[in-house]
Amino acid sequence: MRKLIYSALILSLFTNCTREENYLVAQNISQDKFFGGKETLLLKKDSSFTYSSVPNNKEIGTKRLITGKYKIQNDTINLISKEISTKLIFIGNQIQLLSFNAKMKVLTNNTPIKNNYQFDIPEDFTVFCYNDSFKNYFNHPVKATKISSKDFYKLQSIIQNQIDLNKTKFREHKLQSDYFKQCIFVTNAKNEKEVWINGISKKSSHQGTWESSILDVNDGGEYYFTLEMNLETGEIYYFSPHGLA
Repeated sequence: MRKLIYSALILSLFTNCTREENYLVAQNISQDKFFGGKETLLLKKDSSFTYSSVPNNKEIGTKRLITGKYKIQNDTINLISKEISTKLIFIGNQIQLLSFNAKMKVLTNNTPIKNNYQFDIPEDFTVFCYNDSFKNYFNHPVKATKISSKDFYKLQSIIQNQIDLNKTKFREHKLQSDYFKQCIFVTNAKNEKEVWINGISKKSSHQGTWESSILDVNDGGEYYFTLEMNLETGEIYYFSPHGLA
């Protein structure tokens, strides 16, 4: 009996130590049977990291295991290894890998970097931080900017208004809440805030992937829409559902 208690105590101590070593744990799980899978990023207190990727369909994807070192600089984490070199930034309860424009949900965060938004982002919105790989989404020079809770309340109203104005194109989706919204906020040369939004129907098959990476779809009709606008002036540069294949 004493041996069992002793063994349990040792196991408990080992488990607690292991948990304490986890500086940051982030994960992305997609149930898509063809292109989905499980990605996990683990940062240890000894400045090492491990990234693993396991595809759901082994005939299409392959397992990946990457190890290396990381450095924390202000509100950014730099991952360095032979395979990858990228920066991580926090966006709400997620981290964005800038080189891949992919995001992962933060499960454990013991780093000095905390949520950089002091408000909750609505559940059907997700934000991607602007970088040069997104410049083709805008037809003029822009740069990354900060956001506020007011931006989302304003966008909910604007998107609903645009759907109402285009009722003949939105027969199955009559509410802005029928869509997931992927957003990129920027400021232009006049320091005016602009936004690019990719709308994705909640009836689509992207339930588990819409938060992790920008979804590029050229067709799909009203199941997808694109909005580009100036939040300062209210000018709508572009709004339309996608075309049909």
